[in-house]
Amino acid sequence: MKYLRNIVDHIRAKCPALDVFGRNKRGNVSMLFALMAIPVFAAAGLGIDMARNAANRARVDSIAQSTAALAASSARAYINNQTNNVESEADQYAVAASLQQSIVDATASFSSQTTKSTNYTLNTPTITVTRSSNTLTATVNYSGTTKTTLSQIIGQKTMTFHGTVVQTAQLAQVSNPSGGSYILQESFESVPTAMQHNTWGVYQNYNGWVTLGVGIEIANVRSMWNIPKAPDGQNVAELDSQDTNGANSSMSKRVYLTVGNYELRYFYWSRVPVSSYTPTWICGSTTADTNWANAPNDYNGTTFTNQLGVYFDLDNNPSAVNMNPPATYWDGTLNRNRFDPSKNNLIDSCVESGQRWVERSVKMTVYSSGYYWLTFQGEGNQDNFGANIDNIRLCSNTCPGTVQENFPWAAGTTLMNEQFSSGWWPYAPGLPPSSYWTWCTLDTTNATHAGWTLLPGTGWATGPLDDSECISSAQGGSELEMGAWYGPYNRTIMRKLLLDPGYYEIDYAFINRATNQWDAGPDCGQTLAQTKYSLLVSQGLNYHVTGFYVDSDLMYSHLVTHTGGYYATQASTYANWDDSTTNLKPAAPSTMVDVCASSNTWVQRAAPFQITKPGYYWISFSSVNLAMQSGIGGHIANISLKALGGPSTTTPNAVVIPAPTPVIGSTINFNYFSITAN
Repeated sequence: MKYLRNIVDHIRAKCPALDVFGRNKRGNVSMLFALMAIPVFAAAGLGIDMARNAANRARVDSIAQSTAALAASSARAYINNQTNNVESEADQYAVAASLQQSIVDATASFSSQTTKSTNYTLNTPTITVTRSSNTLTATVNYSGTTKTTLSQIIGQKTMTFHGTVVQTAQLAQVSNPSGGSYILQESFESVPTAMQHNTWGVYQNYNGWVTLGVGIEIANVRSMWNIPKAPDGQNVAELDSQDTNGANSSMSKRVYLTVGNYELRYFYWSRVPVSSYTPTWICGSTTADTNWANAPNDYNGTTFTNQLGVYFDLDNNPSAVNMNPPATYWDGTLNRNRFDPSKNNLIDSCVESGQRWVERSVKMTVYSSGYYWLTFQGEGNQDNFGANIDNIRLCSNTCPGTVQENFPWAAGTTLMNEQFSSGWWPYAPGLPPSSYWTWCTLDTTNATHAGWTLLPGTGWATGPLDDSECISSAQGGSELEMGAWYGPYNRTIMRKLLLDPGYYEIDYAFINRATNQWDAGPDCGQTLAQTKYSLLVSQGLNYHVTGFYVDSDLMYSHLVTHTGGYYATQASTYANWDDSTTNLKPAAPSTMVDVCASSNTWVQRAAPFQITKPGYYWISFSSVNLAMQSGIGGHIANISLKALGGPSTTTPNAVVIPAPTPVIGSTINFNYFSITAN
């Protein structure tokens, strides 16, 4: 009715005489027929044009459907190509470029199919391609106009149409034995052909990684003087790049992660040897786990030259094409170039690999979906030599396979053997050992052996005085008495050794100085409660009780080594791990691993223990009752330290040695995610 009213009003406006004609009742049947014919034909024309407009919309909608499908499939193909055919949570730098290119392709396809039509005119379509987890969504919004024909008689010159179509494509999950999927992989193999032939180069923004500094140095291992092979492929990246003065660099990639569990794995090699640490490795989840490792390197004597920091940060600018990683913080005082801890989250740090590839694993739980930046940063001294990395993998849940066992020694390797051979007189068969006692200075160089390349002169420290009583022993070498006759009488000896996570065993021999009628023994165990210690205390015969201990250098103060000698009387002092003597930590020894209360005959002891964090540890033997000054104590001899194996080794009854926080396996919380300390 609205259209008919419009038609009548239009005709009456154009022909005023028709009003007069309409009031004339003579021959009105023919006049009414003539008048009704006009709106009837106009309505028919309007219907025809509306049908033409609907047909044009259907035609364009079909093109938009194919365009959206093309955009989604094109984006998937580009992502696969840009991320080494890994089809899941791929790196977002390459994804952003892939999505943009798919939009360009789709727009060109849409235009080529619609520009030849003369039936309609199209506006520029809006095409978007987005990604959520493994789903790509392409959306095409279109609009246009159809030029009318018969409808123009009523002033309707054009008709409009519009529509929205959506198509999706799935990125295939790449499964692994642990049930997760790859999100990111990088082995630095996408380099010019020349890189395959014994050479290196410095690259900026390599393969979707956003670099800061002069760029990352990528080298074929055949061009590197001390790296025999790469964990994956032939190339590795160094983050102290070749430059006039050396240049620490960083490399960052942006990934989209949904709420869930993830694992980061990578391999690390410290380029410059540090003989004080070889063959041990030193890595951890926090700066406190590695800051103590400040020994000079073998190349130019600087410290921390091999340092690596790994960071993980939520992107506060979640634009799909954002390519600006978090700001860095250059500390000119320490010259270590760490990221600003108020802006960046450190999730792993390494300073030493022991001249071999060490595989690191960081378990993460993401609490907020979004874009995250993963960054590897060269830190420490800038001298053209630094942290080398390879085979980076970020996986949902866990990555394929088991993490490499990084334990530096073969199972059963003897790391130390001490016979206290610095006694003054040799043992003579047939004569009682007590005939050949002397004050002795304990060996200070005996840690230079197959276990460590060159451990600093850590030697044995003694207390409470800087001497010990040695007696030539039928056990070989000398035996050490833990109760000297020159007071203060009872003694403690301790020695610092560098140990990696794994299992170890101290073997030693023990015997009483004097026969014990109440407890002939052997009476030994892991704790005092496993011995007759209480009985011996009640009888006043507990002067032989000798314990073996292992303590973290960072958690306890230790005896300071002095040069002992004949009738030495210099009192021993205590110091913290950094040699400071104020605000002393509790004194070692503390963590008992084994104890012998009494044995009238030689007993051989094997005391296993577990180390969970790389670091210096003090192994100690001590009279358990230092307050009891009898001048008589237990004798120990033939001390040896063995490496039993890495963390996967099965070692029953091993005593776990406390380590500094964060405790291995504990949760470290950040604002939007957490990691498991490792």
